[in-house]
Amino acid sequence: MSPIPWRTSLPLALLLLAPLSTGCVERALVVRSDPPGAKVFVDGREIGTTPARLPFEHYGTREVMVRMEVREPGGDHTPLAPVTRMVELAAPWYQWFPIDLFSEFLWPGTIVDERVVEVALVPHTREELIERYEASARAHGIRLPLDPIPPAGDGAGAGSSEPPAAGKPAEAPPERP
Repeated sequence: MSPIPWRTSLPLALLLLAPLSTGCVERALVVRSDPPGAKVFVDGREIGTTPARLPFEHYGTREVMVRMEVREPGGDHTPLAPVTRMVELAAPWYQWFPIDLFSEFLWPGTIVDERVVEVALVPHTREELIERYEASARAHGIRLPLDPIPPAGDGAGAGSSEPPAAGKPAEAPPERP
């Protein structure tokens, strides 16, 4: 029996060793905040404090929320406005079919796909929170308790639920046929 020539034995050896050196793609979503130490929620589930790393298997859109309260030395705390972002995790070109078969199974090394979300948390004073509430209420047509009552000439009098002015009798509603 004659020995196998090296020209045929080398490709044969590589073919036999290929399954031992299979590739891998590691995917992770990393959330960082300023200041660090904020709680991180991804799709409504708490994943830890910043900087946080969440491995994921599937690409898509994720809701990332970061929130924190800063404790002052005297026991006081400063609320920081929570930040919510919709993060699109789009598949890179090497994860498209049929290229992904090569990157997942045949590539000899590990491919790292790390997506980073950076968030700056801003402190709010009580006055800023009240101002934001009032602006939002007025934008939605809600009259606040201390807002002045609009004059009757602007269309607010007829058909409104406002009580009649003092000293004037209430108008009777029109009769229905």
